Amino acid sequence: MTICDPTNQPVADQFKRGVRRWAWSLISVLATLALALAAPAARANDPIPVRAATSLNVAFAPMFVLGDSSIGIGKKHGLDVRLRMFPTGIAGMEAALAGEIDIPVMNAAVTLPVFVGGRACFKGVVNFVDFGALRVVGKTDIKSVNDLAGKKVGTVPGAIGNTGLHLWMDMHKVPRDKVTIVSVQPQDMIPTLSRGDVDAIVWVDPIPAQAITVLGADKVHTIGNVNEAYRDVVPINLTCKWVEQYGDKGVERFIAAWIEAVEYVKANPEKAANLTASQLRQDPKLILDQMTKGGWLATAWPANMTDAQIDMLYKNAEYLISVKRLDKMPDLGNWIDTKWLKRVAPTRVQLQKHKF
Repeated sequence: MTICDPTNQPVADQFKRGVRRWAWSLISVLATLALALAAPAARANDPIPVRAATSLNVAFAPMFVLGDSSIGIGKKHGLDVRLRMFPTGIAGMEAALAGEIDIPVMNAAVTLPVFVGGRACFKGVVNFVDFGALRVVGKTDIKSVNDLAGKKVGTVPGAIGNTGLHLWMDMHKVPRDKVTIVSVQPQDMIPTLSRGDVDAIVWVDPIPAQAITVLGADKVHTIGNVNEAYRDVVPINLTCKWVEQYGDKGVERFIAAWIEAVEYVKANPEKAANLTASQLRQDPKLILDQMTKGGWLATAWPANMTDAQIDMLYKNAEYLISVKRLDKMPDLGNWIDTKWLKRVAPTRVQLQKHKF
């Protein structure tokens, strides 16, 4: 007698079909598992994406080099560097807070209030710039910082120009409330000065240099040396989210790439100036003059961490507390971290007074 199931199929045939279905299911599971195991290995070899904010400033020359695919420094170090232009560091900060940028390059006057207020988490891993880059350009009848009393000065409130101007005034005992700060974006500074809406502007070149060229040295000139009281110290800020996502390997790749980009600028100033000029839509000769005659190549991009830089950051914090933009001194140890720089280029960490 043949035993049949309720559908009248022989049990043996049904068993064989069940085995075949089980075998194909097992093959499918194993294939899926193999793909899943292989995928991370493939992704591990992909370049690490890093989105960096840039701005209308010659200071970003190494960043433009790092982001240029034809030079290939980013690719060499396993990075996919994508640059996005912003008019100011403040705009770049806002993009970082929105999760659109991994490296918001900002001066301390912008970074510290956000950092101390707990609005964002950054890691300052290597120095972006350390330079006395500010210039105050105004009418020729303004001979010195003391003559700014009662005048209007155009700059970006809360940014580098405002901070540097006030520290310079403090040094020369010019009361801060004697000078009116007018909010002017960098791209509008020359027209605003030309119209007479302000008596002077304070910002970084190329804008002050262009103001003298466009308006004429008989009408406007450089007023004193604001950098005797202030210099711009800007650590590169990687968002903590990016650091957590890509770990030590990612940070060390970036630092190595940044150092090489800085060295490229110094070794190839003409090429770097041409690239920077194309990004800023400026005259390459003017950019090269700024890099060479302005001292940028010699000192502006140290790619290090020093006690003097940390002291300048604390000086910024003291100023911000005095104008009630900070309510306490920052714990820079939660921001500045040199452990990755020590691994990549230990001689570039030159800290004795401060331990980060």
